[in-house]
Amino acid sequence: MIPCWMQMKIPKKNETPATLTIPIFILWILLFMVLVLILPVWLIASFILILAGYGWTGFLTLGLLCQVFWTLQGLEVDVKTKDITVYFKLI
Repeated sequence: MIPCWMQMKIPKKNETPATLTIPIFILWILLFMVLVLILPVWLIASFILILAGYGWTGFLTLGLLCQVFWTLQGLEVDVKTKDITVYFKLI
């Protein structure tokens, strides 16, 4: 399942950490609309790649792209600088 929320946590000394939850499912809706618009061009380019002898490379890229998006759920990133640490988590 694709991640729908991003949680950003900024810890403070001797206080509770500030937490911000961002809805990224809106981003996925916009990305889907862009992909629908690009789909005809992508299909033509994939067909040209088959005729040029590169095989099914163009068609396989869509499946690989979906796998990358599906495996993003649960990703945690810690960004550390000299003064502050910020934690990002995709839910």
